Amino acid sequence: MRFYRDFAFSGPDELSTQVGRICTLDGVPVIGVAACYSGSLEEGAKVLAPLRGFGSPLADLFRPMSYVQMQSMFDPWFHPGRQAYWKANFLHGLPDEAIDTFHRYALTAPSPYTTGPWLETVHGAVSRVGRSETAFAHRRHPFNFLVLASWEEPSEAERNIAWMRECWEAMLPFMVPGAYANYLEAEADPRARAAYGDNYDRLVSLKNKYDPGNLFRINHNIRPSG
Repeated sequence: MRFYRDFAFSGPDELSTQVGRICTLDGVPVIGVAACYSGSLEEGAKVLAPLRGFGSPLADLFRPMSYVQMQSMFDPWFHPGRQAYWKANFLHGLPDEAIDTFHRYALTAPSPYTTGPWLETVHGAVSRVGRSETAFAHRRHPFNFLVLASWEEPSEAERNIAWMRECWEAMLPFMVPGAYANYLEAEADPRARAAYGDNYDRLVSLKNKYDPGNLFRINHNIRPSG
C-alpha cells in the first residue's frame, strides 16, 4: 500500500489505478491493483513496469484489451442475487495510519464476496477541473475510499453490516465531508446534498427550471424548492 501510494501519483494522465482487498473467484483473499493505461502500448509498458516489477504477484493480468473488456472485467465478482451494503467517501490523503487501518480491516472481512476496503485514485485531468464547473465537486481529494460488502444468505447480514460499519467508523478520521453519488446506499439517501457539495443549490435552481414537479425522482434526488 505504501508503494502504491507513491506509484499512483507518479504516472501521467493516461494512467488510472485502483487498489484493494478482493478474493479470487475460488475464495482466496488478496490485495489487487487494477490499472488502465489509455495510450500507446509501448509507453504503457514503461509506465506500468515499476508496478509489475514490485514483489511477486500471484497473477499479472495486464495486457492490451478493449474498452468493453476493461469495463466488464469485474463482472464475475458481482453475481446477481447477492445481498449488498456499500459505502464510499473521499479521503484527504493516505497517511500511514490510514494504511494501517485499511490493512486491519482487509484481514477481517467476513465474506469472500466483499470487495474492500478499496481505493480509487483521483488524479490527472479530472483533478484540474474547477469544482464548480460541473456537478461533481470532489476533484481535489486524491482517493475515493469504498467498501462493497456483499454476502449470500440473509442470515449473514447482521455480521457483515456490523463489520462494514466498524470499518467505516475507523476510517472516518481520514475522510473529507462529502459523499460519492455512485455509491450512495439507496435512492433518496439524505447524503445526496453532501455528494454535490457547494454545487447543490445551483442544481436545485436547474431542477426548479426543468423539473419543478420532481418527475425524475427515482434517484439520489435533488428536490425542487417548491
